[in-house]
Amino acid sequence: MKKVNIFVVFIVSSAIIFFSAPAFAYISSPSGPLSSMIDQLNPIGEVYGQEDIFGGNTQLMLVGRIAAVIKIALSLLGIIFVVLLVYAGYLWMTARGNEEQVENAQKTLRAAFIGLLIIMASYAFTAFLIGQLLKV
Repeated sequence: MKKVNIFVVFIVSSAIIFFSAPAFAYISSPSGPLSSMIDQLNPIGEVYGQEDIFGGNTQLMLVGRIAAVIKIALSLLGIIFVVLLVYAGYLWMTARGNEEQVENAQKTLRAAFIGLLIIMASYAFTAFLIGQLLKV
């Protein structure tokens, strides 16, 4: 049963990655929406004196700020993981033979580690996407 679930998750995630590649190519193409957004942001950056950041490249400025926001959000999620880990450990250590509390602690640990895997996957995806956007 678990092998089937792992196989299904692998197939679904592979399909998502495979079918999303053309969308990434379109976003980063010279005629894509990112380039039109950059063209609209260039005059705003010049008005507010932001053209000197990243050598006058508004695209790098925008992507850098988005990357900073995502990094902060993922850091906060990492802190939540550590708090859940400590909470589950506390529950387990204070169970005193109470099987229900031990099971609750184990469920919390499993959920925290699944959350950590999701956080790590989202960080890898974000790092890849930001890297691709900076190449434009």
